[in-house]
Amino acid sequence: MTARGYGQVGSIAASLAAIVLAGGLSGCAAAPASAPTSEPPETAVSTAAGASWSTLPESPLSPRRDAAGAWVSERFVVVGGWSDDPCPPTADCLAPLLPPLSDGASFDPATGTWQQIAAAPVPVVSRWGHVVVNNQLYLLTEDIGREDSPVVFLRYDPAADAWARLPAPSVVSMLVAAGDRVVAIGTSDSLEEAVDSVFDPQGQGWISLPADPLGPSSFREGVWLGDSLLLTTHDLVADPGVRPELKLMRMAVLDQALEQWTLLPDSEILGGIATAVAGQVVFPWTASEDGGSQNNWGRSYANGGVFDPADSSWSVLPEPPRGAGFEGEGLNGPGFEGSDGLSGRGLTIGDSTFVAGHLFNPATGEWTPVPAPGWGARSGQTAVSNSEVLFVWGGNTADGNVADGYLLRF
Repeated sequence: MTARGYGQVGSIAASLAAIVLAGGLSGCAAAPASAPTSEPPETAVSTAAGASWSTLPESPLSPRRDAAGAWVSERFVVVGGWSDDPCPPTADCLAPLLPPLSDGASFDPATGTWQQIAAAPVPVVSRWGHVVVNNQLYLLTEDIGREDSPVVFLRYDPAADAWARLPAPSVVSMLVAAGDRVVAIGTSDSLEEAVDSVFDPQGQGWISLPADPLGPSSFREGVWLGDSLLLTTHDLVADPGVRPELKLMRMAVLDQALEQWTLLPDSEILGGIATAVAGQVVFPWTASEDGGSQNNWGRSYANGGVFDPADSSWSVLPEPPRGAGFEGEGLNGPGFEGSDGLSGRGLTIGDSTFVAGHLFNPATGEWTPVPAPGWGARSGQTAVSNSEVLFVWGGNTADGNVADGYLLRF
């Protein structure tokens, strides 16, 4: 079997077995590729007692949008982003006149203080290409078509307040924190063969992983679940412009020795970015689609769902309770999907993830309403969570980019 680049690891039997990223490369095998979709759990609603938003103190950073953000060494770190306004959705805009920014700052929620950090060695735009491993921030800048903004793989050490340039993956990738390793997932087979690799910090390079058994695919993502890394994809459509093909979420898992792939049961959901929480994988999207009047799929398919590794079962994400959580545009923006703008960002608080103005716990089926934010519509804000705090900063409003921020404490 040919190697294919940055992969994802996990194991599923009667329960999800522990996985360690180590060993050689080769081979693949398939398991049953279909399973019934179970009914969603009954809706239960609790209240987030004491949950409230507070305004952050003034930051040392200038107004910006789409800055990278992470929780590193007990601080929220913000770096890079754009100083110009975003292109309107229906407009045909010229390339920005200025490169992205490279400066950054960190915020300590315990003391309520900001601190400037060392500037990155290159301009930074990285919506999905940044992860934290061993208290180090690894960041992959995006290809934005500017010579002054190259694709670079960086590591930030908060203890030394220093950046290091590292070898970049060979293809367009998203990063995943896989325990104590960094994995890069090739995002699509559409323009070039997707390659999955694991970063070798000792050799300062990337080790290719075996080709997965899912075939040509797109929207390839990775999610780390406990000790396992699962690959989520959609089948690649040859000509997506001809008609809206039905593309359901598929998954596979790699064994402990990084040699043997196993297909997981196919889903009946459309899916999106996955979130690992409470020992399950949640695709936090509401509503459903049927393909439209011209190329109807014959039925509606849910956007969201839950995969339970204990029995390899899928269930449709239940509809959130109405009238309890906020459903405005206070947290919408590029990459933010769903009615609350937090769905699909991998943001979790305890054993719950954000869905449609609520926190949802997939293990209990419980919904917890989230207090409405105290600002109007904005896009491109940086949002990061730890186990008990949501940090939101910057973004773009109708009046331009902003440099304010908010904390939601539980």
